[in-house]
Amino acid sequence: MTTNNVIKGSDGFSYGIGPLISWSFPNTTAAHARLAQAEAQADASVAYFDSLVLNVLKEVEQALTSLNAVTQQQQSLARAEQLASKAYLLDQARFEAGAIAHVELLVSQRNLLDNRAANASAQIALTVSVR
Repeated sequence: MTTNNVIKGSDGFSYGIGPLISWSFPNTTAAHARLAQAEAQADASVAYFDSLVLNVLKEVEQALTSLNAVTQQQQSLARAEQLASKAYLLDQARFEAGAIAHVELLVSQRNLLDNRAANASAQIALTVSVR
């Protein structure tokens, strides 16, 4: 005579007929649930990674935009310093020739020094923004 045994496990249940035949029925619902959970975790990980990459790209773009603005400002101030230097040299020659008063030469020199100071500040800002 055969005995029927029902054995319950975590992944399904087994049914045995006698001592020689044993059959295990898988619990597909639990397997599908674990698979769905793993896929959801993978999707969440990919979304988190994508958000990190997008944030880094945004920060890089902002840094490059800022660097470009500071570089353009410094180049403009360097050009202004060059022009002020030429103007001062011309005014110095005009002063030595007696064509302008000493006050006009001093104004030209002050403009040159102001432009040099602005250019130096811009160079410092550029150096700081590169770091």
